[in-house]
Amino acid sequence: MTSTDMGIRSDPLTSALTQVLTVPLRQLYAVLLRLEVIEIVD
Repeated sequence: MTSTDMGIRSDPLTSALTQVLTVPLRQLYAVLLRLEVIEIVD
């Protein structure tokens, strides 16, 4: 079942913005982990 089968339509602007921001946000997260600004707690 796809999202169109459920009547949910994707917004092209939101989709494009998500694709543009995904990589920089992952890189920022990686840098913050390396600098120990944030840490993962089990």
